[in-house]
Amino acid sequence: MVKRSSGTRIVFDATGNAAVEGMARERKEREDKEREERDMMPAIAESLLTWDAMASFVGNGYMKLEQVISQDLVDAAVKEINHELGVAQGSTDQFKAKTFASEDAITDLFNRSVLPYVMARLLGDDYGRMKYRQGAGQLALRFPGDACVGKTAQSNEAHFKNIASHWHIDGCANGFIKGVTDHYGEVRNFDVLVGVCLSETKSENSGELVCWPGSHDRLSAWLAVDDNMKKLKEKGNVHLPTGEGTPSVFEGLAPVSCLAKPGDVYVANYMVAHAIAPNASPHIRYAVYFRVKGPGFRVGGREVGGCEVSMLQPWVHWNQDVFNGESKVGEGGGGGGKGATPLTGKASGGEEEWESYDEALMKEEGKLEVRGGWPERSGSSTHCITHQHNFRNN
Repeated sequence: MVKRSSGTRIVFDATGNAAVEGMARERKEREDKEREERDMMPAIAESLLTWDAMASFVGNGYMKLEQVISQDLVDAAVKEINHELGVAQGSTDQFKAKTFASEDAITDLFNRSVLPYVMARLLGDDYGRMKYRQGAGQLALRFPGDACVGKTAQSNEAHFKNIASHWHIDGCANGFIKGVTDHYGEVRNFDVLVGVCLSETKSENSGELVCWPGSHDRLSAWLAVDDNMKKLKEKGNVHLPTGEGTPSVFEGLAPVSCLAKPGDVYVANYMVAHAIAPNASPHIRYAVYFRVKGPGFRVGGREVGGCEVSMLQPWVHWNQDVFNGESKVGEGGGGGGKGATPLTGKASGGEEEWESYDEALMKEEGKLEVRGGWPERSGSSTHCITHQHNFRNN
């Protein structure tokens, strides 16, 4: 104890202690809630990947997960983007898929949502959920007037179709960002394109993602012909059969506008052809894209930049159990693999069928010249064939 007049006295404020205790209690309650939510994530991921969902996914090459990102995460991301817009110098062009942001508000859209669990279910969880964490997200804003007719903010059916015909797949060399995307001589592919929608697109021509259902199979077949794979590596984006070449490669297919509400997510196989629609709406379209690689892109414990085989066999890296309908939660998930599988359309016999499927892939892989950093075939299959189950302007 010291005198009140002492300069060395320390005053303990009971009110302050109560405030500190209150903050600690709130923090614990928040942590408990987050822990409970994390514990529920695997079951939520299972419930999303029903038999019908996976059958559609295999056929179309992409699927929509509705309202899987919480409003809190959406609001935080939009706030961060708008803050950056407010302080940005120069053109807003940097926000049109030319910026990869590492702020927590952006990466939390993936890392703190159900998406790592969905990826683990789709691609395999050999390395645990944390391995699917994303370090950055591609900011993809589309302003009114972007890709519209001339210098207007208008579009029409013919213009939409023309824009859609100039589709792309990510990872092919181009001049979009100097020093980043001009990697001629290689294709930097990945497994999954994940688009998190942060604004509502109510109708066509709102700057929305446009996908070509079934294009993943058509493109794989096209790449297997002649030396298209080699030329794609050498020439990059310009070698893709877009524009006037689209009708011949995508005969019978039609582009689809991927409309969304905030919190919706589109998940697409890497090989799905896609484009961005003109934005003739009054609103900015907000989205963040993530590019995900699964265990199939790891060789000797290290991640590799590209894999030809997964471009020629679009589902080679994917978890066969999911396609067999072996879901544990939710109706339509199948019963352990006695019915036809979405991937093969054949009756599933469990591990035996998967082995025969794998053997077929291995035989096919033996005929391929594996490039892009993959080891040469020497009697045993590369990891690219195992069943063990990230660039352009989206």
